[in-house]
Order: sequence, then C-alpha cells, then structure tokens
Amino acid sequence: MTLEIPHPELHGIFTKLGTAHLIKESAFIDISGGLTLGDHSSIGERAMVYTHRHPTDLQFWQDLPAVATPLLIDDYAYIGAGAIVLAGVKRIGKYSFVGAGSVLTHEVPDLEIWGGNPAKKIKNVLTKATNEMWTEYTEKIKK
Repeated sequence: MTLEIPHPELHGIFTKLGTAHLIKESAFIDISGGLTLGDHSSIGERAMVYTHRHPTDLQFWQDLPAVATPLLIDDYAYIGAGAIVLAGVKRIGKYSFVGAGSVLTHEVPDLEIWGGNPAKKIKNVLTKATNEMWTEYTEKIKK
C-alpha cells in the first residue's frame, strides 16, 4: 500500500476506526484530503483512492491550491481490484461494494453494489433482512 500526501498543505488525516482493515500492498491511497476507514473495510490490489482535486475550470488552475475532498470508507465496505475512487466521493456506505476496474464518481449508499465506468448501481446487497431472497441464495450456493 502506498499512502501519499501530494498536497501536505491540506493536512489530510488518515483515520482507522475499528479493526481488521484489509488494504492490499499495491493499492495507492491519497490521504491529502483526509481518509477514514471503517471497521473491516477492504481496498483491493492496484485500487486508487483520491481525496483531493484541482480546480480545473480556470485557465491558471496550476496556480491555485488543491481542494480537500475527505472520504469515509464505511464499515465492511469493499473496493475491488483496480477500481478508481475519484476525488469528490464523500462516502462508500456500509456493506457496499465497488466492483473491480470501476471508476467511482459518486457516493455509494449502504448495502449497494456499484460497477462500471463510470460506476453505477448494479443491485442491492442481499441481507438476512431480505429473508426469502437470502434463503434462496444460500440454498443455491450450497448445491
């Protein structure tokens, strides 16, 4: 894992809440805008997470300071291998998944699976609360 602070003037903070984070060694994580990891959150191989952006709508953008965009990767959230989380995403919700190779530009609510380029909602995560679907799925995978 590479933790980068390309813009130290933003004073980004890297916070781990809870325990058991799984961050693959080849992941690139920019913490200059601030990053918080929830309990049991995971970041896959070669995933890239960005927490700052540059104001690109102005002619002399390189003369302006970078803008912090803090990110919360909530409890049990999973970012797949090679996924890119762009600056401006504020939260990846509890028990949510970002598919491998996806380019995420929006917040992901709890219990959703997102994928693609740009990433979009694919479906909801099955839970024990969706009892009938959960039973059907677990019976199917037992076979």
